[in-house]
Amino acid sequence: MAADIVLLVVLAVLGWWGKNPLVFNAAWILLLVELAGFRSRLGELARWSLGTGLVLLMIGAVVPLLGGTTVSELWSAIRSPRGFLAVAFGIAATLLGSRGVPALQTYPEIASGLVIGSLVGAAFLRGVPTGPLIAAGATALLSDLLRMGR
Repeated sequence: MAADIVLLVVLAVLGWWGKNPLVFNAAWILLLVELAGFRSRLGELARWSLGTGLVLLMIGAVVPLLGGTTVSELWSAIRSPRGFLAVAFGIAATLLGSRGVPALQTYPEIASGLVIGSLVGAAFLRGVPTGPLIAAGATALLSDLLRMGR
């Protein structure tokens, strides 16, 4: 437990130092959960957080479409080269994300690597840690292609 508390404080400091409120807030919330004695609920919290986070992310993506955008404007936007690329990458990201959930459950080394990579990217490169599922899916896909899986 003491090592977990130290880890969470270090993550909070890295989030603060890297000016990344996502890492900072996540670390402090988990620290409060830990100090309040709810360690046994962390698995439940992880499942709830993932689902809720994905719903909130989708809401954030859909809200701009509600500002009076017409079907004609949407069609025009996705027919542009940038719009077409956005559609293609959106499809690829969702396919990779769908592979990411089982990969995280099957291969614990993927989860550890993604946590470290996401934290480094968020804390030091000012990235936003929204890609762990996609990264897990890409890792699983590449592992399968290279016959490293199962």
